[in-house]
Amino acid sequence: MFSWLFSLKSQPFSKIVNEQDLQEAYTFIIIWQADIIIGSMYSRIVKQFIYGFGYLSIMASLLVGGYFIFAYSRVSCFDNLKNQNEEEIDCGGGCISCALKNLAPLRVLPMKIFNAEGSTTVFVQIQNSNLEYAAKSFSYQFNLYNDQGIKIFTFDDQRLVYAGDTVSFTLPVLEATFSKIARSELLISQVDWTPKDTFSKPETAFSNLTSKVDKSSLVVEGDILNNNLYSLGEVIINALLISPNGFFVNASKTNLDNLSPLGSKHFKLFIPVSGSGKFTIDNVRLFVEAWR
Repeated sequence: MFSWLFSLKSQPFSKIVNEQDLQEAYTFIIIWQADIIIGSMYSRIVKQFIYGFGYLSIMASLLVGGYFIFAYSRVSCFDNLKNQNEEEIDCGGGCISCALKNLAPLRVLPMKIFNAEGSTTVFVQIQNSNLEYAAKSFSYQFNLYNDQGIKIFTFDDQRLVYAGDTVSFTLPVLEATFSKIARSELLISQVDWTPKDTFSKPETAFSNLTSKVDKSSLVVEGDILNNNLYSLGEVIINALLISPNGFFVNASKTNLDNLSPLGSKHFKLFIPVSGSGKFTIDNVRLFVEAWR
């Protein structure tokens, strides 16, 4: 249609045949310019589409990531909801066992502090009310403070307590002046829980118990029996002396090593006493700590 335009170079402008051809030339130029404009607009639209798609992709990634971090991750063992295959809220199934999650903390019973001729003896009891789990070990720190709140004594050690049991032990002859003590505390940490089936309490018993007063002490002696088919590497016998009126008088302990299976060992311990009180073996409560 516009083939004549290619011959314009060989013809003077005055030889253009008629006005219709000139109009067609203008139309061609307008269409050509429109193509350029449309092409430029198309290019911008494509760029905008690409930029928009990229922006939407980034936003979608952030939203999905945020969902998995803040929403999906909440479907967990710590979302305070009963979901997944949990037996109770956040326990059982793939989470921690409900028995372990709901364990009651070890409880320190009121401590008994005695004057041991100027120094101090403390009788401690820690109760485990959980019937299915034993604390195979735990750390504790015992502190004494004066009336100004200053720590005057501290002692760190480890203990164990069996399922549904109370461990009783004596801290004898502490290097703290009894008259300066205003407050005591015992802090428990690092409890290692284990099912009672894997950590059962050894069976022990006493026989031939006797007592006698020797100067300023009540001497208690007898035999401890190991009623198990395994040996006990260490046995601690703790004694608490109670007056006929029900008052706590003093405490003491003694240690034994290597108690053989179904075997026995003789022991002797000394409980400090003062005054002219008459005490017998009936006034003594014995508590055993035994380790395999």
